[in-house]
Amino acid sequence: MGNSSKVLNPERRFGKRKHYSKPLPRLKWSLSNP
Repeated sequence: MGNSSKVLNPERRFGKRKHYSKPLPRLKWSLSNP
């Protein structure tokens, strides 16, 4: 849950640029490292 809070901060600041840039690589890393 801590990650969600930290990710939300940059997402709101940079708008959608970070929103798309962060979750995409994060999801791939999660799938690669279950």
